[in-house]
Amino acid sequence: MARPEFGPISAAIERAQRPISHSETAFELPERDLIPEGTAWDSATRTLFLSRFYRRKIVAVARDGTARDFIFSGQDGIGPVAGMEADDAYEMDTGQLHRRYLLAPAGGVGHGFNDLTVMPDGDVYTTDTRSGAVYRLPAGADSLIAVVPPGTYVFPNGST
Repeated sequence: MARPEFGPISAAIERAQRPISHSETAFELPERDLIPEGTAWDSATRTLFLSRFYRRKIVAVARDGTARDFIFSGQDGIGPVAGMEADDAYEMDTGQLHRRYLLAPAGGVGHGFNDLTVMPDGDVYTTDTRSGAVYRLPAGADSLIAVVPPGTYVFPNGST
């Protein structure tokens, strides 16, 4: 049985549940099960890149909303794609691989690079969630340097 004193409370709850966003849909992807893990914007090509972790690929979305596979599933031996930045590991127009950086497992511990940040000087910092480390790739260098050694953190994630 409804009680009259709950009327204003019910009305307040109803108002609080109404959407407050006035956004518009920018685009819809034809691949309905694509759940992006990371995004990156390339201002030069005006392209939005979406990473697909489990499909091991990157989708490029043009200004008009058309989408295409930038990196096909498993292309160039690419593993699960997490965080990313529009930089020069791949050619932004063609998707051709320029460079690849790998670390061999050490002491029975593998690596799982997750999020990354590209600094203004071109240095790249990346979290390694599997080993619990943070690495730096100096601009123009060919190898990663441990900034925070493996085993320091449990599942480091996110970086700015």
